[in-house]
Amino acid sequence: MLLSARFLSARRALALSFFLLASVIGVAAPMATNPAGASLSLDNPSQPRKISGGDGFMCMEVASAVECSGLNDQGQLGDGTTTNRNFLKKINSAAKIMNVQALAVGKAHGCAVAGTNSDAPGVGSLYCWGDNQYGQLGDGTNNDALSPAL
Repeated sequence: MLLSARFLSARRALALSFFLLASVIGVAAPMATNPAGASLSLDNPSQPRKISGGDGFMCMEVASAVECSGLNDQGQLGDGTTTNRNFLKKINSAAKIMNVQALAVGKAHGCAVAGTNSDAPGVGSLYCWGDNQYGQLGDGTNNDALSPAL
């Protein structure tokens, strides 16, 4: 029995290691059966600092703000609507999403750490938006958020 428990523990550790490696290189996300082509044109390609993609949408950190485009059926673009967009649109909640320090998106939700210019790295407020079916926005509800919520 002890040998079996050690084997399962080692197997779990190996599976976790594989998942972490796969997520770093971007192969853990499920691929759509008919992926859509995408193109992006930037006025100033030196501005984007981070691009993060979900399931049919993407968000980009540009000049300390967040811009998103793509599928928006659950508010994953954070623009206060459920209108799909084939162009980047800045999240309207400028008072909330300012001086973005970090950005990440999931399957149909996004989160950003925002602060002030004087905040130390890692200090700020976490805002999330989009699908909240499983409580992934961390606001204590299962309600989707069409705009960033603290």
